[in-house]
Amino acid sequence: MSIAKQLFLQGLRDSARWTDVEREEDQIRKLHRLVRHAVEQSPFYKDRLNAICRDDGTVDLRYWHRVPIITKAELQAAGDDIHARSIPEKLGSWKAFSTSGSTATPVESRLEQHASAVNNAMVTRGFEWAGFDTSKSMAAIIPGPEEITRTADGIRGKGWSWNDPEAPFAEINVLTGVDVQAGWLEEIRPEYLQTYQSNLKSLYAHMGEERFAALGLSGVSVVAEPLDRDFMAMLEERHGIALAHTYSCIEAGHMAARCRAGGRLHVSAENVFLELVNEDGIPARPGEIARVVVTPLY
Repeated sequence: MSIAKQLFLQGLRDSARWTDVEREEDQIRKLHRLVRHAVEQSPFYKDRLNAICRDDGTVDLRYWHRVPIITKAELQAAGDDIHARSIPEKLGSWKAFSTSGSTATPVESRLEQHASAVNNAMVTRGFEWAGFDTSKSMAAIIPGPEEITRTADGIRGKGWSWNDPEAPFAEINVLTGVDVQAGWLEEIRPEYLQTYQSNLKSLYAHMGEERFAALGLSGVSVVAEPLDRDFMAMLEERHGIALAHTYSCIEAGHMAARCRAGGRLHVSAENVFLELVNEDGIPARPGEIARVVVTPLY
């Protein structure tokens, strides 16, 4: 790992212990910088963010709540007007991506290299929180390029975290079915497994307790779904399997990761400004059903 990556990752380890005041100050700095850049570079955001921009070009975040929440339909309709005309050279190049369309509304957008790197660092910190040894092997059963991963062999590579670029990595498509996946796991014998929790439960039911235990997994990383606490607690207590749980999306990146001490998700406040709002768009109260409104800070 490069010195720059080491320093950035160590910074994330340190910021996990910040006070609420330090965390808020960091988010405010990043929001100011983000808003100024968006107003200068994007016609869409220049109009959208007028409510919080003063005449002298500074930003007044006291009126953040006046900024309308952007919908996927608006993102699609805005076209190129939503994109920045340019990005600072130090952030690297950008690439296009499309979301999965899990809500029947896929979104196409752009991701630059620096934001991608920050997301990878957040993922690595989440693995550290779970107690994973990132020098060991990881297998992933997730969606992927079907022409490559939707085979009984999947693909092999190295480097599933920032910490250890030589750590073995393997991937197979979740659509291959649990019978193929079970045989694949028995062949490669990974230390860790990343997949959907629903797929993990199907694998466990298909293989049975004894056969599953024989895999010798040290940990599992579950993504994209709410946590079945009873099932995961059973894996931890009966099989000694450590649990990593990540909340993320393609559009915003890493939003939260599970704390091993308390079992709850900690918001990745260095990476996103995350708000929980009710049907009226105001902050939800504890225990109230809410939706997530997220602003990626990078």
